[in-house]
This record gives sequence, C-alpha cells and structure tokens, in this order.
Amino acid sequence: GLWRDPETKELRSFDKEALEEGRKQVARREAVVVSSQREQKSVPPPQLFDLTSLQREANRALGFTADKTLKTAQALYEGRKALTYPRTDSRHLPRDMVGRVYKAMETLPAAYAPYVSGLPRKNGKLPFSTRVYDDAKVTDHHAIIPTGQQVDPDKFTPDEKALYDLVVRRFLAAFYPAFEYEQTTVITHCAGHA
Repeated sequence: GLWRDPETKELRSFDKEALEEGRKQVARREAVVVSSQREQKSVPPPQLFDLTSLQREANRALGFTADKTLKTAQALYEGRKALTYPRTDSRHLPRDMVGRVYKAMETLPAAYAPYVSGLPRKNGKLPFSTRVYDDAKVTDHHAIIPTGQQVDPDKFTPDEKALYDLVVRRFLAAFYPAFEYEQTTVITHCAGHA
C-alpha cells in the first residue's frame, strides 16, 4: 500500500525519522478497511510510430540511441525494404492505405500470425479508427509501418531484428481494442496512519 501523511495527506514526505517511526507503528498490526472504491478504466491502443516516438521507444526498450535507431530504421527501409520511410513526423496513415495495411499484415513473418489472427474484425474487416487513419494528420510521409514485402528477420542484424519487431508489434497493437481494466482503491487505517 501507499502511506499518506496524517497531517498533509500527501503520499510523500522528506522527514525520514517520521517515516521510520510510522513504519514501526504499523508493522505487524492489523489494519481496518475504511473505504473501498472500484472504477472502470480504459487505455486506448498505442499510436503508430513517427521517428521521434520510435527513437524514444527504442531507447526505453532496447537501449538504442536516437542516432542508432535512425540508422537501423534507415537500413530496414533502404536495404531490407522491410519498413516504410523512417524520417517522418506523422503517426497516422492516409485513408487510402487500408489495402496496403491488409497486405502488410498478410506478408508479415509467420511468428506474427497469432497476433494478426487475434485482431478483432467485423465482417472480415479491421476496425477503422482515426487514431490510425487521418488524412489531416499525415504530412509529407505517413507513419512508420512494415512495407508488405516478404522479409526474413533471421537474415537481419540483431539490431535490425529488434527494431523491426518493435515496429511490427506497435503496428499490430494499433488495431487492437482499448485495454480495459478495473482499478480498486482501498483505504485502510492502522495505528493512526492511512
């Protein structure tokens, strides 16, 4: 649980002695539940990558620098023909790319087949969302997605394989429904602490 300062009601304190004293007071004691609240929450699917968001995610997930991400994405675009143009500031696709999206999904390596088949469809079609398709938000180049070319990631360098996987997973995730969950907040009191 989280401790709440009894005077300020803040979740943080810089008074180490008071925190230690509070910990001793509640250690191995029973707490009383004073309130419980449930709330439905929803997180929308992620947007497609533009170069900046790809660089951030590659840094967070793979430890790549911005320059390494750009060079690897450029190699996947020019040399491998696996990704679309990476130097883009758009996270959307134009509406006329629906057919290319289906082709890209059909030609993904077999390892991604369970994720493609798990995509929710209505009358055989993927849901249409302005989080993905928005002509007004596409600049000179659209978001970074797989090209629809048959590729073999086993022939990629380890860095190329990791970055390609990052882009493909984001591409597929953008078409899944929002993540819905229930958040429960329980307030307890113990020895004068909440």
